Amino acid sequence: MNRIEYAKTGYGTCNVKNLKREYWKKFQCPACEKPSHGNREGKLISEGSLRVGSMHPSTCTKISYWQWKHLTCWRVPEAVFAELPDDLDDKPAVLEALRRLSKKGYQGPLALDETLSEESLQEVVAWVTDKANWSNHNVEGVCIRKGKTDKCIPAPKKKKAAKRKPKAPAGDDLPFTPERKKPKPEPKPEPEPEPKAAEDAAIIIE
Repeated sequence: MNRIEYAKTGYGTCNVKNLKREYWKKFQCPACEKPSHGNREGKLISEGSLRVGSMHPSTCTKISYWQWKHLTCWRVPEAVFAELPDDLDDKPAVLEALRRLSKKGYQGPLALDETLSEESLQEVVAWVTDKANWSNHNVEGVCIRKGKTDKCIPAPKKKKAAKRKPKAPAGDDLPFTPERKKPKPEPKPEPEPEPKAAEDAAIIIE
């Protein structure tokens, strides 16, 4: 869920994140913005400027929270640009597609604030029609998924390799169970007594 609106205060920090690979477009907060407190990458979002929020569920509580970015720091998700018309130069058709998404409310991927002016809406249209701002697209606006069309199709999930069952040992290698008791060892044969040499010699003398 993404929401585009005007910033209500000037205390929010842009949650911009740039990927490390070179072929991704690098986003930078507007130079006119004030630096944020702490070691954050983004700057403050001034009051009244366009911002885009994405809703994230909390891992500790059941309450969701918003993370905000400047419009010019927002990478358009696939759920949004997949609903755009094929002719991106048709600005009215693109704006109508965005308004259709906004009518879905919280169940849709994008919501437009009702107070946005026509000029602000044109800024949004100009941003979402630039393919370099799309996710899964490089700085030239080309889909980087191999073997996919311009509008990226969700990649198929990899099938998990079936776990091979270990082969049952044969014969004497079978494990011993209560039903199959360990055989008792065979008794060793007793050694034959050797004749005493002294008794044999006495018999011969007699």
